[in-house]
Amino acid sequence: RLSTLSWHLFLLFRLAYPLCPAFIVHSLNLSPMSGILFCGIVEGEEHPMLADYIPAKEGVRGHWDFYICNTKKNSRNHKCPSKRIGARILEQSVIDCLMNTILTRDHLRPLADAIAQQVSQTNTDAGVRLSAVQDELSHVERQVNNLLNAIEEMGLSPSLKEKLTKREAEKERLKSEVSVLERTIISVTEIPHITDAMIDEWIAHIRTALQSTDLEVSRRAIRQFVSKIVVLDGEGEIYYTFPVLPDGTDRRHLGKGEVDLRGRVSYTRHTLDFPISEPLSTTTDERYPDKQQLNELIHALREQGMNYREIGTRLGIHWTRIGQILKRANSDWT
Repeated sequence: RLSTLSWHLFLLFRLAYPLCPAFIVHSLNLSPMSGILFCGIVEGEEHPMLADYIPAKEGVRGHWDFYICNTKKNSRNHKCPSKRIGARILEQSVIDCLMNTILTRDHLRPLADAIAQQVSQTNTDAGVRLSAVQDELSHVERQVNNLLNAIEEMGLSPSLKEKLTKREAEKERLKSEVSVLERTIISVTEIPHITDAMIDEWIAHIRTALQSTDLEVSRRAIRQFVSKIVVLDGEGEIYYTFPVLPDGTDRRHLGKGEVDLRGRVSYTRHTLDFPISEPLSTTTDERYPDKQQLNELIHALREQGMNYREIGTRLGIHWTRIGQILKRANSDWT
């Protein structure tokens, strides 16, 4: 599920380092949440989390993708007691939170209105400050002209030279501030008017992108509004803002024109807690504590002609787990 570019980079890396262990190649972290996923188990600290995996072993286990705290991995469990989290479970928990809570018109509409109000307030504050700075600049320019006239009449004395140098420096500072303030002010015609229809269109676009099989598409979609995801014990926190424009000429935007407000108004960062589903193995262990009885039940259903998926649906266990149990039992029998 890698994009073409990522897959080519992966192959080039393997050709350059043919004897490199698979886990080192995997540390390239070609995952949807790489770079924004952190472990928050240690109080007051946030450690980056990396994507990793355990390869399948015939008759024993299937392939398992997971995320692990980088500090835990490097310190061999000494500096962080966090557990590995299945990639499928964590990614689905994040997607469920985004889809069900954040990516809705009811949730984004107030954020859009807050941005519009902030733009208006920024314009007002910048306008007031700009008027004051322009008045001060005019006053300094008159002082500079007076000093130049005095120098022309009396010559350049050390005291006049010092005063002129100070006033020229102050003049340049004020001109620079005027330039910044003028760029800060956004004209009414430039301000994006974000309608409900635009929000709905963007939500549909992001929902499609998040479920894309192209890894890069999913990553870009998440980064439009999610700045950080912190994983705790059994739950997580998503840090997000109102969606900003992605870089590039084909950028998707909310509003009229190609206006990017980043750097001109600050986007308030919001947080939202979300539950992380328990691993299927944990649920299975709680539901069927007697492993021998579970094995006998699975074999009985299999003898009735049910396939792995049908057995899994009946027992509430993933069908791959059913296959592992049956294969292990057959291996032990032979």
